[in-house]
Amino acid sequence: MRWVDTLERNKQKVIETWFQKIIETYPEETAKFLKAQKNPFLNPVGGAIREGLEGIVNWIISGGKSEEVIPFLDRIIRIRAIQEFKPSEALQFIIELKVIIRNICSQESSVGLEAVDALVDKLLMESFDVFSKCREDLYEIRVQEIKDKTFRLLQRAGVLYEISPESEQRDR
Repeated sequence: MRWVDTLERNKQKVIETWFQKIIETYPEETAKFLKAQKNPFLNPVGGAIREGLEGIVNWIISGGKSEEVIPFLDRIIRIRAIQEFKPSEALQFIIELKVIIRNICSQESSVGLEAVDALVDKLLMESFDVFSKCREDLYEIRVQEIKDKTFRLLQRAGVLYEISPESEQRDR
């Protein structure tokens, strides 16, 4: 039996096991909430993680031949980037997937599991790019907030003057 068939049959088990591994990285109270509340409107973080995991598993089952996985990675990684996990902690869940799939698929067949490793490695590389972009966006937002606060403070203090185009040309 092919590993893809085994994975497809055990898809929900893989997703639930993987979800459990992810929520174990959160504080105990947060993990309880994420696990217990399945309504995505009452638990948008848990809903986004579950949706992302399902999309990633479907991508692996389909052979991982397209870039369609990026939005699913983004759903999970964006949350973890904002929560200020270290990069290694934020992306550990990708490596966990390799272990989960190997444990489930090797019970029936270990033939072709190298393909799983290659797909998860590809997923990990994409994850680094997504995480870096999320952190970059986050830092840009923080810098812009600081600039805006500084501008407003200078305005209130009365030390900010508008430079007219005429005075700028005179200074040259």
